[in-house]
Amino acid sequence: MSLLLAKSRFQINCFMKILFLSVKKLCGKLFPLFYIYFLPIIGFSQTSATSSAPATITTSATASGTDWTNPSNVQSTDGSYTTCLITGSNKPTYNLDAKNWGFVTGAGANQIPAGATINGIEVEVKMRKTNVGSIRDLTIQMLKAGIATGSNKARGATLWPTTAAYVKFGSSVDLWGATWVGTDLINAGFGVRVTAKNRGNKDAQAEIDHIKITIYFNQTLFYSKSTGNLSALATWGIVTDGTGSAPANFTNNGQVFILKNRTTAIVDANMTIGGTNSKMVIGDGIAATTLTIPLSFSLTSLVDITALSGMIIQNTVIPTLNILADNTTVEYAATTSQNVQEANYYNLILSGSGTKSLQNGATGSSVVNNILTINTGVTFDNQGKNVFVYGTAGGIVNNGTAAGPARFTYSLDATSTNISGSGTFSNLEMDFTSSGTLTLSGATSINGTLYLTNGTFANGTNLTMTSGSGISLTDGALNSPISSSSGYDVIHNPFTGTTKNTSHEISGTLRNLTIQVNNGTQKMVLDRALILTGNLLIGSGEFDPSASNFGITLGGNFTNNGVYTARTNTITFNGTVTQTVSGTSAPTFYNLTINNGSGGRTQLNAPVLVNNLLTLTNGIVTSSATNLMITGASASISGGSNSSFINGPLAQTVAVTSLTNKFFLIGKGSIYRAVTLTVTQASAAATVYTGEMFSGPPATRTLPPSLTTVSDVRYFNLVKGVGATVNAASVLINYGPDDAVSDAPNLRIAKSNGTGWDDLGGTGTAVTTGSITSTNSFTTFSDFALANATGGLNILPVRWRRLSAQAVGNKVEVRWETVNELNCDYFEMERSAEGLTWSSVDRVAAKSSSGTNKYLLVDNLPLTAIEYYRIRQVDLNGKYFYSKVMSVKNTRDEKSAILVKQNPVINAVIRAEINDRYFLDSRNILVGITDMSGKLLYKRQQAGRNIEIKAAFLKKGIYVLFVKGGTITKETKVVIE
Repeated sequence: MSLLLAKSRFQINCFMKILFLSVKKLCGKLFPLFYIYFLPIIGFSQTSATSSAPATITTSATASGTDWTNPSNVQSTDGSYTTCLITGSNKPTYNLDAKNWGFVTGAGANQIPAGATINGIEVEVKMRKTNVGSIRDLTIQMLKAGIATGSNKARGATLWPTTAAYVKFGSSVDLWGATWVGTDLINAGFGVRVTAKNRGNKDAQAEIDHIKITIYFNQTLFYSKSTGNLSALATWGIVTDGTGSAPANFTNNGQVFILKNRTTAIVDANMTIGGTNSKMVIGDGIAATTLTIPLSFSLTSLVDITALSGMIIQNTVIPTLNILADNTTVEYAATTSQNVQEANYYNLILSGSGTKSLQNGATGSSVVNNILTINTGVTFDNQGKNVFVYGTAGGIVNNGTAAGPARFTYSLDATSTNISGSGTFSNLEMDFTSSGTLTLSGATSINGTLYLTNGTFANGTNLTMTSGSGISLTDGALNSPISSSSGYDVIHNPFTGTTKNTSHEISGTLRNLTIQVNNGTQKMVLDRALILTGNLLIGSGEFDPSASNFGITLGGNFTNNGVYTARTNTITFNGTVTQTVSGTSAPTFYNLTINNGSGGRTQLNAPVLVNNLLTLTNGIVTSSATNLMITGASASISGGSNSSFINGPLAQTVAVTSLTNKFFLIGKGSIYRAVTLTVTQASAAATVYTGEMFSGPPATRTLPPSLTTVSDVRYFNLVKGVGATVNAASVLINYGPDDAVSDAPNLRIAKSNGTGWDDLGGTGTAVTTGSITSTNSFTTFSDFALANATGGLNILPVRWRRLSAQAVGNKVEVRWETVNELNCDYFEMERSAEGLTWSSVDRVAAKSSSGTNKYLLVDNLPLTAIEYYRIRQVDLNGKYFYSKVMSVKNTRDEKSAILVKQNPVINAVIRAEINDRYFLDSRNILVGITDMSGKLLYKRQQAGRNIEIKAAFLKKGIYVLFVKGGTITKETKVVIE
C-alpha cells in the first residue's frame, strides 16, 4: 500500500511540475502569481548551492558618486577590502557589480539542475565602515544577464558595522521579486549590485571584504495545522492549511516547517529540526504568529521569523536565529540567567529575571532596528560586544540594567526620539545627526561612560552620573543640567569645527576633566565656573576660560600638554593631598590661589608663571631650580604664613627702575621666613630675581672685624638674572624663635662676597621675633644670613661643622662638630621616613665648650629605604634649633628585621626577635607561619620584640616565619628538625 501511495505521489508531483512549466510558458507576466500559490502544494525537496568567488567585478557610475578602489578584493575573505571614501554630504558610491558566479547545470560543487525550481536567493556581504561618518545601504539588488532586476533589499536606517561582519540579504524563500530558472543563474551576467551612501555630513569610507551567494532550490515545505501539538508529525502537511502529506520525521535534509494558521503556538515537547538546509519559519508574513518556547521544553533548530511574527524564549536552551524580518519581536523571558544570540533584531525584549548575556558571534555586535526593551529585574550584559539601536520612536525602554564593557549605541539620522524607563546603563552612546535629539523621559543612571558622539542629549534632569562614571563628548551636546552626580569625569574629544563651548556636562560634581581635542586647531571654551575634585588634563588642543573669565577650582593635578589660555581668571588649588602641576607646556596663570585643605600641598613638576596675583592662603608649594614659581613684571604676591609659602626658589620679575617691597614668601620644610627686596635699576628692562631659603649653615667664610658669628640655622640666596644693571638694593629678613635673636640692636645682616662675609648693617626690630633691614646697599646678589655684631650678645645657634649621616652595615651613624657652644643643654637625633614627620631616636649632652666639639649618635634599628635625619640643639632655656636635613639610603638586609635565635629550631620552640623599628612602633603585630607553598599554618597578634612559638604541631621541614604590621610584611625561613 505504501508503495502505491509513493508511486501516486510521484506521479502527481510530475504532473504538477509539467503543468507548472507549461503555464509558465503560457502565462508570461502572470507566472509569478501562479508560482506563489502552486509551489507550496508541489512540496519539492530543497537543497542549496553556494559560490564564494565571483569571477567578474565591475563598477559603474552613479550621480555624484565615488568609485571603488581595488574592487577585485571582494572575491575572497582575506582581510583585503575594496574601499570607497565618500567626502561629500549624503553622496553615494558607484555601483559595485559582482557577476559570473560559476554555477553550473552539470556535476560540480555549484550544480543547479537545468529543471530545478528556484525557491530563494541569499546574498551575504562582509562589510564595514571606517572614518568618522556613517554608511548605509543604497542598493542591494540582483543582476539578471547584467541588468538590475527585482526588488532592492537595501535596509532603511541600518548603518554598516564598524567591525567587518557578514550581513544577509534575501533568504531561502525569497526570490527578490523576480522569476528565476537555472539558466539565469549560470549566465555570466548573473550577480548582485551593491551601492552604499554616506548618511550625513561627515567623511565616511565604505569597505567590503567579500560577497557570496547561496541558491536554494527544490525545497520541501510543511505547514502547521490550526490545532495540534507542534511535536506531532501529523500536525504538519505540504498544503498551506497543514493538510496533505505529513513529514516522515523532523530530521531529513531540506525540510522547512512553516508555523502558520494560528496566532499563538507553544513548543509542547523537546523538538529538534535537523538535517542540512532544514529549519522552522515562524509566520508567513501576512498573519501574525507568536511561538513560545517554555521553560520545560526546548527547540533545537535554525529559525526564521517573518514580518509581524515573533518568538518568546523561556528556556535557557535557545534555537539558532537566522533571518529576522522587519516587524518581528524576539523576547528572552527566562526567570534565570540566559544567553542572548548575537543577531540583527527588529524588536528585542529582555524579560523575566537574571542576567541576559550576549553570546559570541561572527560580527562582534548586535543590531536592534526598532525597540530594545529591558524589563525590571533584568540585566542585559553585552559581554564586550556593541549593541546598536535604530528605533525611530522610543527605541530603548530600560527599566533594568544595560551592563557590560561595550556600548549600547542609539543611532539615527535626522530624527528625534527618547529613551524611556528608569534604568541603569554602563556605557550608553548617542550617535544622531546634528539635527537629532535623544530625550530621557525617565530617571536614568550611568555608571560607566555616556558617549555624546553626535546630536543633542536632552532632559538631563533625569540623568544621574554615579561616582566614577564619565561623559565623553565628540559632536554631541547635553542641553540641560544633570539631575544628580557624585564625582564623574568629562572627556572632550576632537569635534567638527574649531571652537566648542562646554555646556551642562560640567554642571554637576565633577571629578576629572580631560581636554583632548585636535592639537593646534581646536579650542574648548568654558561656559561657567569649573569646580573639580580631581584632575584637569589638557592633553591636546586649547582650553580657554572664555571672555567671562570663569574661575577654576581644582582638587587634584593640573597637567598641560596643550595650551591653557589664562585670560584674567583665577585658578585655585584646594586639594587635601599633594597636587602637582606638570606637562609638556609650562602653564601661565593670571591669578593663582593656593588654598589647600588639611594635608594639602602643591608640587611643581613644571615651571609656573603668574602674571597678576599669586595668593598663598594655605598649603606649601614645592618648587625647584628647573620647575620655578615665577611672577610676571606686573604681578604681586600676597599671603604667606607658617602654613603657606614657597618651599624652594621663587622667581619674580622687575621691569621698572625703582621698586620697593618685592616680597619673597619663602621657607623650607615647615619653617617660613619672608624676605623683602628693594631695588633700583639703571633701566626698566625686565629682570628676574630669584630667592630661596636654605636650612642649616651656609658655607664657611671669613668674618669681617665688625661681625663675630653668622647663624647656622638658615641662610637666604638671592640671584639676579640677565637684564638691567642694579644701582642699589637692600633686603629685609624676618626672624623667629629658632633664630635665637636676644640682642636686637646688635643684630646684623651678613652677605657673602665669595670667600668672606660683608656686613650690610641693620638693626633688629625686637628680640625673638622681628625683622631686620640692611642699611648698607649692595649691587650684587649672593647668600644672606643673620649675624651678630662684635660686642653683641646674640647667641645665635651653634655653628655646625662637618655634619654627616651614613649607613654603616645595618646601622646609621650621624656625626657632627660644633664651635661656639654657649648655654647649650643637649643634642637630639631625629629621624623621618618622608622628611615631614619626625621622631626622636637618641640624644647626647652638650659639651658646652667654645672650641670644637665632636659628636656621634647611632640609629641601631633604621627603617629600610631612604630616611632623613637632623639634629635638634636644645638650649638651657628650652629654646631649640635644627641642623640641616640629611638623607640616608639604608642598605640593611630586610631579613634582619627578624632574627631567629636558634635555626634549625631546637626542642620544637621557635624563638626570634623583631629588630625593625617599624614593627616595634606598631601597637598590633601579626606573627604567623606558612609552609613553602604559602599555606597559613599559624597566626597570632602580639606587641613587643620577642617571639616564642611552641611548634610541636609542625613536621620536620622548612617553613616561613613572618611578621606583618599595617601594609608591610617581613619574613624569614626556619628549619624544624
